[in-house]
Amino acid sequence: MDVSTLKIVFSWGMLKASDLETYVPGQISEDDFKEITGEEFKKEG
Repeated sequence: MDVSTLKIVFSWGMLKASDLETYVPGQISEDDFKEITGEEFKKEG
């Protein structure tokens, strides 16, 4: 899925920020994560 599709699905409540964390950095960048969720991406560990 592209970023705009993920943003729409996220706004519908079908995805949570924690679901999207698994896509970073493989499928979306940290900047994309922020654009979709409005939150900074925080790496654990």
